[in-house]
Amino acid sequence: MPQDEKLILVGGGIGVTSLISLASSFDEKNITFIYTVKQGKDILYTDVLENLQKKHNIKIYAKIGRYSNEQLEDILPIDENCSYIIAGPTAMNSAYKKYLTQKGIKSNKIFFESFAF
Repeated sequence: MPQDEKLILVGGGIGVTSLISLASSFDEKNITFIYTVKQGKDILYTDVLENLQKKHNIKIYAKIGRYSNEQLEDILPIDENCSYIIAGPTAMNSAYKKYLTQKGIKSNKIFFESFAF
């Protein structure tokens, strides 16, 4: 992955664990980290996410419930100079892949780590 390439991490539920480790390993790469959980569940690792947010290169967006397409327009970079890593339930992964490909992102820029529940 080229140094100037941006890293977009999208986590759902327990999928956040692998993405936290990945985000922690980069000190200079520009990272956008989006994390959601289903209604009624707590967001995991809030203290870890708060510490990551203090790094100058990471923007974190976390919430209960899914982001609407309108909300994603504001927080999810759409750029051919980005790699997208999605870790979460299969349905969530598919929804983000569809969204990204509809926005023109090529499938070779989208990577998955699925968690079946």
